[in-house]
Amino acid sequence: MRKIIVWTLYLLSIFIPLTFTIYNSELFEFPKFILLLSGTLVITIAWAIHIAVSHDWKVWRSDTPSTLRFMHWSILAVLATQTLATIFSINPYTSFWGYYSRFHQGLLTTICYTIIYFAAVKWLDKKSTHKIIKISIGTAFLVSMYAITERFGIDKSLWVQDVVNRPFSTLGQPNWLAAYVIPNLFLVLYLSMANYKKNQSSHLPYTISYSLLLAALYLSKSRSGLLGFALAYVAYIALLIRNFSWESMRAYIIHHTLLIVIVPIVTGTVATPSLFTLIKKDLTPPPPAVVAGNTALEEGGTESGTIRKIVWTGALKLIEEHPILGTGPETFAYTYYWVRPVAHNLTSEWDFLYNKAHNEYLNIAAGAGLVGLAAYLWWHLACAAVAFTKIAKSKKVRQEDGDARRTYYPILLAAIIGFFVTNFFGFSVIPVYFVMTVLAALGSTVAKELDANDLSTEGTYTFTHYAILFTLSAVALSWPIRLYLADLDYAKGKAYLDANIVGTAIPLLSRAVADRPAEPLFHSALGEAYATVALAAAESKNDLVKATTQKYEDLALQEALLTKEENPWHLNYYKSRAKIYLTLATYKPSYNNQAYDELKKARELAPTDPKLAYNLGLLDTRLGNLTGAEGQLQDAISLKPDYEEPYYALTLLYEQTKQADKIPALLKDAKSHLATYSGQLKEKIDKYLK
Repeated sequence: MRKIIVWTLYLLSIFIPLTFTIYNSELFEFPKFILLLSGTLVITIAWAIHIAVSHDWKVWRSDTPSTLRFMHWSILAVLATQTLATIFSINPYTSFWGYYSRFHQGLLTTICYTIIYFAAVKWLDKKSTHKIIKISIGTAFLVSMYAITERFGIDKSLWVQDVVNRPFSTLGQPNWLAAYVIPNLFLVLYLSMANYKKNQSSHLPYTISYSLLLAALYLSKSRSGLLGFALAYVAYIALLIRNFSWESMRAYIIHHTLLIVIVPIVTGTVATPSLFTLIKKDLTPPPPAVVAGNTALEEGGTESGTIRKIVWTGALKLIEEHPILGTGPETFAYTYYWVRPVAHNLTSEWDFLYNKAHNEYLNIAAGAGLVGLAAYLWWHLACAAVAFTKIAKSKKVRQEDGDARRTYYPILLAAIIGFFVTNFFGFSVIPVYFVMTVLAALGSTVAKELDANDLSTEGTYTFTHYAILFTLSAVALSWPIRLYLADLDYAKGKAYLDANIVGTAIPLLSRAVADRPAEPLFHSALGEAYATVALAAAESKNDLVKATTQKYEDLALQEALLTKEENPWHLNYYKSRAKIYLTLATYKPSYNNQAYDELKKARELAPTDPKLAYNLGLLDTRLGNLTGAEGQLQDAISLKPDYEEPYYALTLLYEQTKQADKIPALLKDAKSHLATYSGQLKEKIDKYLK
């Protein structure tokens, strides 16, 4: 079973970073999540069979040093606090699975990382450790090569983001590319150092690998990545000198430091041009940089640092209100809007949903409380504690093992520093966290020899045991396969729904719901599709088609109710239900009241959202509650003075209620706050502000 577990770790190290699709609802994290879950299931089953055969329950050896035990317990503490926070979460489903489209750091992925960590601790030895390091570097090499080819436009037609200016390779976002490359850069240094200590002549393979990974880091133009690498490199050099001495390391350090200086001359950085740009300086200058990313925070507009400060303010408020266990892992997309600062409305990302605090540590504290944050920081501290362990001089026969630890421990310190810095200004994703989990485990295995107990059961497995392993794995893997197919159907169905090809969308969305009936996102989309069909049937002149109106209306209402029961916190579902009711209200006006109730509840959950106030004002107008409409539209303007639509709607309302004397002052405010405005509003301004 050991070989199966070890090879599964090898395969995960290859395929998690490399895999992405172009067909799913989320192209990068979701397929990596499926692979993580699948690999963990195989490891768990193989390990369980080993326990059944050998009755070996030990995970780490009894002579494990205290610093490594400190690390092991920190991993368990993270799992324990995440479990506790999930139990008391406002939405345990989200806290277990992770926020849909993010997936990472729900309880399920935490369980996966914990199993992977301890599997590596128990089953890897120094030979397999060396191999998994080589595999990780080789994978990072491929990721970096792809990033470099993106710089030359190999796949620019596939992405909305400016992938030429800021490549993101197979990670999906430039900052995540940088965060993934950093620990692998130091793994290259580990192998290079091992080669250096053996006085082998050729360092060319390590120099090439190191240079290419550096190129990917610089091309990402990630400020947090560059800062993280700089601080990590300084810490690495300091600890390396402590472990070996400056005299013995001088040539090695100078060599790699020169590469750090030389590579950006060719690639450029976020702050400096490349050599090719300087050569072409007399030609037409390149277009301004557009930051590539998956969220509005990374897509220009208001400076990202400004937005981060606003989001962090909201996160701190959440932590203040829920300090012990938070609101539940991965519920930030719901709870941030309870405390969202009004200042967010004055940014270019005012109407986007934020599912992360864009600071890993605030995000964890908001979701799992200060208890969860303490456990998470314990793991960081444990990595540093292992890294600072002094290795005593040993007999010549054990000198190689001692040198392996002295060489590896500075790598672990550098990796955790890079991880901390990049996540302080962002958040981790599956491939980055997976690499860090494995690196933390390798502190226990880098010089580990397998003893007789480790090998005692290897020859005792029979054909029956392997048949059981194959059968159970096949059954278990049907679960992640089903999750994958459900998402594929949802993505296709949602695309058809958005294109108003509802007849094709409904079977796909229905199949997604059948495969994953507890996922409210699928029910939400299916409900919108049914409502659209109900409206089309109601407006049809064909009596047979018209007769199906009630059927699809009932189905739409059923899906809306299921969505509300499964997740009463997500603003998007309130908006989706309001859309369903408004669609049905087109032929049955009584549904306007239900749409109003949904938006009113959404406004209670997100009191600083001006768009909700605006839409409530429009519905108040439709329902004849003109006083309420005036108040909601005024609130929308108060929350966001540069929001054009409420000015125009309120102007029309004042005209309707014969309060034209209020219009000039209103339009003066509009003119002073809006840089541009529509032809309709301009017409009103020209009319009333002569």
